[in-house]
Amino acid sequence: MKKYASEKSLWQSLLSLFALGIFIILAAGSVSLPFPINQTLELHDNGDYEETLDYLNYVEITTGKRNKDGKWHGPVTIRRQYLLDVGSSSTEEVIME
Repeated sequence: MKKYASEKSLWQSLLSLFALGIFIILAAGSVSLPFPINQTLELHDNGDYEETLDYLNYVEITTGKRNKDGKWHGPVTIRRQYLLDVGSSSTEEVIME
């Protein structure tokens, strides 16, 4: 009798761990990545740089000047194009120092 109860609780524990693993996998799949999947940097003829960062949900395009250390400097435009909501985008114009 005692052996049957311990086997039953073992199977219930394994089933619970399996269900927990499924929930963790589903939760991790619905979270967007905090880092870009693809990154490109282009130098235009006028000296402006254009950096494109591809995330899962949106594309971020940053345009402006960079200093000798590679940091953004002066007026910079940051444009986001959202992939899930087609045609939706946002633009920020900032001054970096």
